[in-house]
Amino acid sequence: MKTKLLIAFFFISCYCTAQTSVNYNRSNLAKLVTLDLKANKIGTVLQKIGKAGGFYFTYNGALFAQDSIVNLNVRNKPVREILEELFDGKVDYKENNEYIILRYAVNHFSIEAESIITADNLYSITGRVVDIQTGKKVKNASVYEKRLLQSALTDEDGFFSLKFKGSHDAIVLTASKETYRDTTLVFLSSIDIKPKSYDDPDKDKGTFISNLLDNFSISRWLTSSKQRIQSINVPNFLANMPVQASLIPGLSSHGSMSGSVVNKFSLNLMGGYTAGVNGAEIAGIFNLNKADVKYVQVAGVFNITGGNTEGTQIAGVVNMVGQNASGVQVAGVYNHVRGKANGIQISTANYVMQNFSLRIYGCLKVFSSPSNISNIFSEHVAHAIYRFCVL
Repeated sequence: MKTKLLIAFFFISCYCTAQTSVNYNRSNLAKLVTLDLKANKIGTVLQKIGKAGGFYFTYNGALFAQDSIVNLNVRNKPVREILEELFDGKVDYKENNEYIILRYAVNHFSIEAESIITADNLYSITGRVVDIQTGKKVKNASVYEKRLLQSALTDEDGFFSLKFKGSHDAIVLTASKETYRDTTLVFLSSIDIKPKSYDDPDKDKGTFISNLLDNFSISRWLTSSKQRIQSINVPNFLANMPVQASLIPGLSSHGSMSGSVVNKFSLNLMGGYTAGVNGAEIAGIFNLNKADVKYVQVAGVFNITGGNTEGTQIAGVVNMVGQNASGVQVAGVYNHVRGKANGIQISTANYVMQNFSLRIYGCLKVFSSPSNISNIFSEHVAHAIYRFCVL
């Protein structure tokens, strides 16, 4: 009898372990959830779904009415299907580690090819992006190939044109725009085959980049309207690349996709604009980065980073960091950190919005706001640069 009980216990344990591992090895959107909720606020429902699946939701509070009351009764249902049911297909979602990011996406569009030309080492596609509900052409939509890092913005008539060098069995195009759900089509190398809808396995994945770089007014002056639209349409970074080179933002080895790529090494003759750096970056005049920078960054005039910095950051005039800084900051005139700083700042004037773990006095000034600088000259310098770069 004991033997039978032990065998039964063994199989039950194995089954439960297998079921648990299956659920936790799944993506967050594919996890199965069982809940029975009556008359709960939508925010509470999302919290309980996240708790049941072992993840968190992040979203803009204006996405839906916070006091909306809903009922939810699901058993072993994927999170993706639950969200479709709750929001009636009007919300899009992306995964980022332990988070599911919700965004408003009530509209739907399609990619309509007009011509496909294949030649030796050349593949060319032209077409239009069309709103499915209204039939109207959609302007300022981003049409891009993730693997080849090429993209275009549609014009007033929804028209786009892309050319790809080299031999390709298939081209996978994705269209993205704020308030629209992403759509993806695969174009096979034979022009006789009609493009087919494509379920991108990575469509819900990727690191979502909050573009804090736009908090600095000077960065808006140095990037084109097309680059800023592209950043809004495609907030996720798409790739890690070993090297990029640029003359100025927009004239880059990654073209208009430079703001969606994190590079190991980045060389900017005058200035450059990237998603981030995980190695080293050097510029003759300036570096602009949407997200994080590691481990060395050097610019002749200024560095502006939307995310965190780790390591050494050196600029002839100004360093600006949108979040936290760890390591050493050296600037000829001004260092600015919006979050916390852990390390050393060396400059005529230094600004740290939150706490600083290592303070050095004398010729160095470390302070919590521009108005706290004791040196009158440093105060005027800091305020002038702060107004020019931030306001």
